[in-house]
Amino acid sequence: MKLIFSPFKANYQRYQFPYQVLLWRESGDSLAKIYALGFLPFRQRQDLFYLSRSCRSNLRHSQFSSENRRVLARTKGFRFSLKKVSPPLLPEKQKLLRDWARGAGWDIKTPTLKKLWQGKFFNYQLIISWQKQPVSYSLLLVQPPIAHWAYLFLDSAYRQQNLAMAGGLFLIRWAQQQHLAYLYLGTCYGRLNYKRNFPGLEFFNGLYWSDDQKELRQLLKEDWPGHLWQNTAWRQKLESWLTKSSKRQE
Repeated sequence: MKLIFSPFKANYQRYQFPYQVLLWRESGDSLAKIYALGFLPFRQRQDLFYLSRSCRSNLRHSQFSSENRRVLARTKGFRFSLKKVSPPLLPEKQKLLRDWARGAGWDIKTPTLKKLWQGKFFNYQLIISWQKQPVSYSLLLVQPPIAHWAYLFLDSAYRQQNLAMAGGLFLIRWAQQQHLAYLYLGTCYGRLNYKRNFPGLEFFNGLYWSDDQKELRQLLKEDWPGHLWQNTAWRQKLESWLTKSSKRQE
């Protein structure tokens, strides 16, 4: 694997010189290792990954909460099914997915949809149905010992039904039955903070996978100036982890 540092506009007065960290996957590279480093794949190129605050469910420590069980109870009338991706993506389904995405304020092009549904990277699709009518499609990469759930398309008429949460819970239970180690859940920013409620949740904080919910709530506020190493309390916490990590390796 190769790391690529793609620069953003610098702010010399604040001594900030930002780079987007990318990873180029080479032949033989382990997907499980790439995901464990905090990277997620781009839509158009699944050999190119970006570093982000990604999150995952640690399936060995995933105990459903009472709220998780309430979500499942409220959505028990829906049918959840997992099927192999079988290209090609037919025109009527292309239009349906584009319409659902547009209803959520998300612009996605037909060539991107066709590429995602080729089955070469994401090899399963989660279908949520109401009275035998699909109301949601999403994609799943299954590559033991991990899986990655991504690209949730949802009929806007069912947006208030907690289906995003219910779909994730269905997959966590399924992945546990398959004896997988982690289910990766994409990024955890702003409007995606509902992911905090998934059981066994961990997030990548730039150094390691953390299960500290208080830390995540602070990060989701995103109200700090500059970058976090300029925050004294945050820097001290990460420096403490680095010191302990170095001692473990001695």
